[in-house]
Amino acid sequence: MTKQDEFNLRKEKGEQQLKAIRDAAASNNPDQALADQKEVITAIKGKTQEKLKSLKQRNQANYSLARKKANKRWDDGHKKEKRYITYRSRAKKFVQLASSDDLKQLDQAIHERLD
Repeated sequence: MTKQDEFNLRKEKGEQQLKAIRDAAASNNPDQALADQKEVITAIKGKTQEKLKSLKQRNQANYSLARKKANKRWDDGHKKEKRYITYRSRAKKFVQLASSDDLKQLDQAIHERLD
């Protein structure tokens, strides 16, 4: 079995587990149905936490101590710029995810501000 086949099997199993959890949440008695799925939910949560932890460790390993100190110095000395950059990034992402109603409200707010 190739790595691609193994990946596809794991992916299919995960999708089936998520479907079962979603079905349980949408059932007539979601509390009982989700309680029945508790082991699966706990396993998925554990795997997710492990992956997040390993990703954080990998990202932290990419920066030297000097780079971390330099980043912290810049962040501390440029709080307004950092805040501006963060909000600008969030706004761009919001525009990608927003519904048409949200975009209309945002457009109206932008026009009011410009006028």
